Amino acid sequence: MKMLGIDHVVFAVGDINLAVEFYQRLGFKLQFQSAQAGAAVLIISEEHPNLLLLKGPEKKGGVEHPRLWIEVDDAQAATKELQEKGFKLASEPRLMATGWLVEVMDPWENVVGFNDYHLQPQFGRRGGTKPRKEPVK
Repeated sequence: MKMLGIDHVVFAVGDINLAVEFYQRLGFKLQFQSAQAGAAVLIISEEHPNLLLLKGPEKKGGVEHPRLWIEVDDAQAATKELQEKGFKLASEPRLMATGWLVEVMDPWENVVGFNDYHLQPQFGRRGGTKPRKEPVK
């Protein structure tokens, strides 16, 4: 079997309308929403993968939370933008082997992360930029 890439990432949410509002505030674009089906599809980027939200049971308090990580040019700039928009960070931004990562959590404890490839630009989509070691304050 040849894998071609991500088709959809699926998160279960307790309220479709509230979830759509949350993800639109993060910058996702609404492609489709159906109250009858209890579903919404949000566009992640110009690439094909989308985020599919499905009405499901409340599932807070689990050991590990579902995660969607989205590559950005500059995760430190994303951190500042998220904070300016009033999003609470799921944890402090952290430096990983490839670059910076910042995460937020939706009301159903699904985690959306924004990561860059400043330390290993050869693995990023756009070749990255100069390496940075210190976080933006």
